[in-house]
Amino acid sequence: MFELGDYVQKDTTSDDIQYIRSTELEIYNKLNTSDDGLSKEEAKKRLEKYGSNEIKKKKERSLIKMFFNQFKDVLTIVLLVAIGISLLLFFLTQDNENLIDVSVISAILVINAIIGVRQEYKSEKALEALKKLSAPEATVIRDNKMTKIPSREVVPGDYLILQTGDKVVADTRLTKTMNIKIDESMLTGESVPVTKKSEIIDKEKVPLSERKNIAHSGTIVTYGGGEGVVFRTGMETEMGKIADLIQSAKEKQTPLTKKLAQLSKWLTILIVIICVIVFIVGTVRTVVDKFPTPLTFGDYEEMFLAAVGLAVAAIPEGLPAIVTIALSLGVSRMVEKNAIIRRLSAVETLGSATIICSDKTGTLTQNEMTIREVYVNKKNISVTGVGYEPKGEFKIDNKTVELKDDPHFRLLCRIGILCSDAELNYNEKEEDWEIFGDPTEASLLVLGGKIDMWKKELLKKYPKKNVLPFDSNRKMMTTVHETPNGSYAYVKGAPEQILDRCIKKYTDRTETDITEDEKDNILELNEEMTKNALRTLALAYTKINIEDFSEDEIDSEHIEKNLIFVGLVGMIDPPREESKRALKVCKNAGMKAVIITGDHKLTATAIAKELDMMEKNDIAITGSEVDEMSDDEFDNIVTQVKVFARVSPHHKVKVCKSLQEKGNVVAMTGDGVNDSPAIKTADIGVAMGQTGTEVTKEAADMTLMDDNFATIINAVREGRGIYDNIRKFIFYLLSSNIGEILTLFIAILIGFHAVVGGELILVLPLVPVQILWINLVTDGLPATALSVEPKDPDLMNRPPRDPKEPVITKKMVLNMLLVGATMCIGTLFAFNIGLNNYSAAHARTLSFTTLMMFQMFNVISCRSFRESIFKLKTHNKALYIAILSSIILQIVVVYVPGVQTIFYCTNLNWIDWILLVAISSSVLFVNEIYKWIIRKRSK
Repeated sequence: MFELGDYVQKDTTSDDIQYIRSTELEIYNKLNTSDDGLSKEEAKKRLEKYGSNEIKKKKERSLIKMFFNQFKDVLTIVLLVAIGISLLLFFLTQDNENLIDVSVISAILVINAIIGVRQEYKSEKALEALKKLSAPEATVIRDNKMTKIPSREVVPGDYLILQTGDKVVADTRLTKTMNIKIDESMLTGESVPVTKKSEIIDKEKVPLSERKNIAHSGTIVTYGGGEGVVFRTGMETEMGKIADLIQSAKEKQTPLTKKLAQLSKWLTILIVIICVIVFIVGTVRTVVDKFPTPLTFGDYEEMFLAAVGLAVAAIPEGLPAIVTIALSLGVSRMVEKNAIIRRLSAVETLGSATIICSDKTGTLTQNEMTIREVYVNKKNISVTGVGYEPKGEFKIDNKTVELKDDPHFRLLCRIGILCSDAELNYNEKEEDWEIFGDPTEASLLVLGGKIDMWKKELLKKYPKKNVLPFDSNRKMMTTVHETPNGSYAYVKGAPEQILDRCIKKYTDRTETDITEDEKDNILELNEEMTKNALRTLALAYTKINIEDFSEDEIDSEHIEKNLIFVGLVGMIDPPREESKRALKVCKNAGMKAVIITGDHKLTATAIAKELDMMEKNDIAITGSEVDEMSDDEFDNIVTQVKVFARVSPHHKVKVCKSLQEKGNVVAMTGDGVNDSPAIKTADIGVAMGQTGTEVTKEAADMTLMDDNFATIINAVREGRGIYDNIRKFIFYLLSSNIGEILTLFIAILIGFHAVVGGELILVLPLVPVQILWINLVTDGLPATALSVEPKDPDLMNRPPRDPKEPVITKKMVLNMLLVGATMCIGTLFAFNIGLNNYSAAHARTLSFTTLMMFQMFNVISCRSFRESIFKLKTHNKALYIAILSSIILQIVVVYVPGVQTIFYCTNLNWIDWILLVAISSSVLFVNEIYKWIIRKRSK
């Protein structure tokens, strides 16, 4: 037994190459081990040195930390400052009104934070999901004995035994292979199980997908078996590197977050400027009015309170909560459309996507090998149908033909079905067809099922006697069967290898000699199929007298000769039927779709062309070609590439980052573990719910429950609709706030006076608590209802928004100023009428209610920035309910004793209501005129 060597794990590809290029003996020497395995004592030492074979878990955020993270945006900080100022004023004045401000704003912030935490609760669990990929046990050689141990105890130098169905527990250099095939789709994106071998690969650079003598952690053995030496465990494996990439991925700032942060900063600057101006102007005016009497502390306090009132008016207190609620409602709607959102802002971000980087296998394609073409009896036959459901038609020269009784086609199907280890069954519980074994072999069973030919029935009629398994040298597989006419060997494999061993062909129900020219013609046809990205197999048979062979003679040399050629089959992992339609909508919506896969360049390009993704100047490149480019060279061509093939996880991350640096909002879809780092890096990650690994789902922002690419389009539509509605209620809230600011500012400049308590004093049309009521309640309900405004039918014919475009445009600012000015003039007009005819309290109640009604008419107009509200074909019942509710709440504030006192209100009469409705409705017509001008100018 060997003692602990100098083996050191490193996270480098170059270090992997030393094992790929080493002989079996060299590997034993490097890892200080042998095929006798490690001793228990040595294994224990290595476990202590290298640690357990598992993915390390990143420390999760606590609920408390998640809660406080909700208070980081600028607008929320401004509200916190407002709370601080209100508390300061309370201690200075002992006015309970300031405590009301504190209570209301605090309640809004807490509710907003709770909503955010609730949606983000399922945050960073990707590493936990990675751990689930590890098999619970592994078969190793210890003390020269085969034994099963927990997978977490596997160490570098362990001699690992692999069999069909096993999940590989650590990165292993294979030393012996018995026709082993491994499904690496979750790691590389390769849709077909990879045939592995133990021979050295003498290359300086070997892509992940071409490391034929390596079995990677997390992959699955689908066929055959093998043995090898573990050289990497835990976080040092390829799976571990992915986990590390996930950990290191920075938290993404979404376009909406950036825009709202920018808006909040401008609002903050504006609020400070307004408050300073009001304080200075008010103080100067008071000095002039009282001259030569000096100002008292009370005078300064009054101006300070006026400035604070303006600050309260300027801050849209309800905005953070309404944005959160709007996104939450979007999340709920997305669930109904088969999309689960893990991060609130993901809904809006997807709506602004300019590029979708999509995995090919299982995302754009079925991830189910399907036979498309058959060559038999000198006829080219097209096969319809997709996936593993045995339904479809056969066509020759585009004409449907019946082949159920065709002897040549039946023989080809019989060979394909019997010469396989796969199984095809109907799962009654799932109401779907499922396969067991190699997908390539399963496609042959599906082909047979399309003419009602089934493996169980065939095996009863033609029992299997012997098997010569597939290996990478012969590139073929043979099964021997007993038939009523004697023993036959059925063979399938690579066309070149099969034809080399053929002496005859089966055509026109007759076995005739096959010429070299005929073989060349068949190989030309095979090459044509390959160019169309079809994976081809040849099928043949030969009659043998099994009794003439000893057990030692049942081998390739004696059986696989003098074959009779029957035909070719060409198969592919076909595109989903709905993918083409979805991609067309993507194109109309101004988005670019890119295939990024671990599969072959030829295959991926063929799929892209079939889906009409490739245009004249578009190109396809491989991961190896990317490695050979400088960063500048890559950045120059990245937008021309429609297909990235044979890529590793770090390539996907590089593609995402390069596209983002060019100003793109990148969405990344995928289902395999190999997609996770890029999904984390992209602006929005989209995982497949049915075929996706738990790792991918947890790393993604959104999961598609039906694995349907078309669901992404629904999500884009939803995202665009939500952004439109967010802009509508931001416009509504800010235009209302501008109306409040102008009303107070102009009132201070004009200087409205009234006799209160026998003294002539300066009075304002609004007090802070009334402004807070409008901003949070009577504004808040309609603004929230705007978030469910029906989507524009033309939404998916627009190009994606420019990520640099502000959430509030110059045209919107102009419109807001117009609306705000209208509200200011109308409110001050009502206030002046009240002062001339009633008490100051009555006048303030009149102006307070007039401004509230202005907001109700304004929100109706905000349903569309362009179209007349009298011509809109859609209806928003929630908005009408919100308006009615706001009016009822305002009536409660105005008329209910006790509540009146809190809000400084008195009863209004019916003449007041006629007056204020007439005044406030003017904003509706002002907006209609503005929209009419916009429509005329755009023609």
